[in-house]
Amino acid sequence: MSGTSILPAAIKNQVISAIRRGRYALLLGAGFSASSASKDGRPLPIGNALANEIATAFSLPTGYPLTALASSIPESDLNRHFQERFRHCIPDNKLKHVAHIIWRTIYSFNIDDILSIVYKDPSAQQTPQALTFRHAFIEHSDIKDLNIVHLHGSVEHPDHGYVFSTQTYGQAAALDSSWFKIAADQLLNTPFIIVGCSLNEIDLEYYLARRTGLLVGDQQVAPSLFVTDRMDPVKAALCTRFGLVPIESYAGDFFENLYHIAAPFPSPLELILPAATSSEVFKSKPTETDQRLFFRQWLYVNPAELPKPLHDTMEPHLLTGTEPNWTQLLRGDDVIRSKVTSIVDEISAWAQNSDPTSEIQLISSVPGEGKTSLAMRVGLEAARSGFPVFFYNAIERILTHTATEVFSSIRGKPVIIIDRAGEHGNQIGELLTTLQERKVPFFALLTERTTRLKKISDTISTLKITDHSLNKLNKGEATTLVRKMRDEGLLSLKARQPDNVLAKIITDKDLFTSVILLNSSAPHLNEFIKQELNELPVDTKRVYSLLSLAHSCGYPLKTAVLHRASGLDFPRLKKILAQELHGLVRTIPPLGEYCETRHEIIAEHLIRLISPDERFDAFVSLSRALGHYVNTKTFVRGSPEARLAARLLDFDSTVEPLLGDKSELLYSRIKPDWQWNSRYWNQLAHLKLETDPTTSLRYAEHAVGVETHPVTLTTLAQVRYRLARTHAGTSHGERYLSEAIGAIQQAIQIISNWKRRDIQVYDTGIRGVIEYYKTIPPQRRRIEPRVKRFTDELLLDAPVFFKADHLRDLERRWRILINEIPTK
Repeated sequence: MSGTSILPAAIKNQVISAIRRGRYALLLGAGFSASSASKDGRPLPIGNALANEIATAFSLPTGYPLTALASSIPESDLNRHFQERFRHCIPDNKLKHVAHIIWRTIYSFNIDDILSIVYKDPSAQQTPQALTFRHAFIEHSDIKDLNIVHLHGSVEHPDHGYVFSTQTYGQAAALDSSWFKIAADQLLNTPFIIVGCSLNEIDLEYYLARRTGLLVGDQQVAPSLFVTDRMDPVKAALCTRFGLVPIESYAGDFFENLYHIAAPFPSPLELILPAATSSEVFKSKPTETDQRLFFRQWLYVNPAELPKPLHDTMEPHLLTGTEPNWTQLLRGDDVIRSKVTSIVDEISAWAQNSDPTSEIQLISSVPGEGKTSLAMRVGLEAARSGFPVFFYNAIERILTHTATEVFSSIRGKPVIIIDRAGEHGNQIGELLTTLQERKVPFFALLTERTTRLKKISDTISTLKITDHSLNKLNKGEATTLVRKMRDEGLLSLKARQPDNVLAKIITDKDLFTSVILLNSSAPHLNEFIKQELNELPVDTKRVYSLLSLAHSCGYPLKTAVLHRASGLDFPRLKKILAQELHGLVRTIPPLGEYCETRHEIIAEHLIRLISPDERFDAFVSLSRALGHYVNTKTFVRGSPEARLAARLLDFDSTVEPLLGDKSELLYSRIKPDWQWNSRYWNQLAHLKLETDPTTSLRYAEHAVGVETHPVTLTTLAQVRYRLARTHAGTSHGERYLSEAIGAIQQAIQIISNWKRRDIQVYDTGIRGVIEYYKTIPPQRRRIEPRVKRFTDELLLDAPVFFKADHLRDLERRWRILINEIPTK
């Protein structure tokens, strides 16, 4: 058995490659456990055998389904029986091979603990965490950590209950179990192997239903498999309907065979670590955990080993108006800005300094000037010059402790590049400050839009930085752009005009707009986007709008979330993405789980060009589809979905500017999906802050009641300051002021315990006091000593958070008030 592959020859290599790279998930049914035994050596009961065994054990009539029998037995007695039969099981020896393979996730319909026993083997590749449908959704940062999700309950968590029927499944679903939806999403867009399912599982069809009509060849990374000990026409039809490859084998034999034909398997660290050996990268080796976590977030820029496209198709030219990728940079698609050469020269000069130093440079510009291309090009050229270059490659929260440990161990002086730095402001400030305190020499290049510059500049205000502005195209850069586009046949009808004429048209324009203007007949970017929209069918336009809304918030969208939000069947969605939106959207490697529009600027314009009703519908649909991916744990981790949801539902920056009068209706529509979340009530507080501060206070207090967090406490303080100003000079005003100060002090205590920096808390605290006293006429102004102490203490700590000019302005305004107001 072990010498001959069970896998069909047509898919064998593809499956083995994906298995070795840790791309597969598992879904296990009762047949997986059929060859194992309980702790007393008796075979585990599967199918109707369990119902018959329970009937006999509790002297009940046979012939009844398990759910009817279970309802007539005291819960404690039933659990005692389950613990006796399904706890501390003895696995079939062949199942040990499951633990030798790295899995994305394992889902199981079984309540036994066989997997937990299997993973106790010292040779197991991953560390399991047994979960049930009642646990909150969480994705681990470390590939070594594995979620084993028991969708029908587990003897390891008896207090969570069990799912025996459609009724109990419905009851569990009514509790809004995120894992039911997450499993259905993952089985839609991730290669997986179903083992031991008999089609008697009450909810198997639910998890597979969204795959209806999907063909085996439609799956991007590798095909999904259905492994059963006895294939029959019914199961074969199921495989055809859901795009699964049928394989006839017992569970143990399948995993044993898979192990022998696919071994050796890389370790979790080997899957993550760059091809360069540790001795080439490190002077002293960090822990394996730190290496795994670090290289999952940071790209080691090795020109010979950069990320490649998901498919072996020709990548579109960068100058067709796409977001840049490494293939395009290696190909030389970009227009190399003059700033690139100067920064690389500065890196070389910095590196020649024999004393340990750090250099931080911040590049800012309006959207469309090519900051990302510039950052990538600087990284590539610095790497070619022999510097160890690390490009932040993730869209989640930076793991600062891990990054600090790894950068402290790097051989040579690392060049650290972080694009869209404002998304990670607090973590960047913490990381760079700690590296300086450790005297680790580094060159950091940060980029951000001018409009978002405050998000990063405030968090690194205590660090010495060099600011640069990336300007619009000069004459030389404009000429280079025209010539590159002419060489690639990208000038359309404008090809008849000479280079100098076209260069003159785009000189002093931003790079992206220039590319679009040269590449189309439209006189303006908005007109160009309208032409694209007018050519799309209704459902295609809806998909494009959803992707644009997500991308305009700065994030790609998980394809499974897009599927939920669009309401389309999956084959139709795949066709839209692959054909009708070809060239307008892109799938992001290495897994192809996420997609986005070809450029964020187009997304930002498009979402404003669609009708108000279409825009509102996109907001509601996307918000609802994201709901089950977001909880307190994912917010803390800073997962892509949590960050997207936070930006999408932010009243001040997104909802009100895009929806206007429909903002309140949005929050009302999504309430069933989001009312559990403190951030939902927090945004409602912002919505009502100016028009109805009393209601705003109720929402803000509710948000703190749901989760006492610096964000909710700061909003509560803002509302109380607002009410204090309304009642300024009265006892009510003094009470609101005192309560606002209390909320700020509580928020400061929390961020201090977390060892984090948050300028928003300090800014709100100081400005709130100043604005309150400015509201009171000079002759009636009085200041309590405790309020003065509070404000003085915040200003004393403020240099850690504020830029010098901002701090001077606050201190000046406070001194003016102090001089005008007699102290009580």
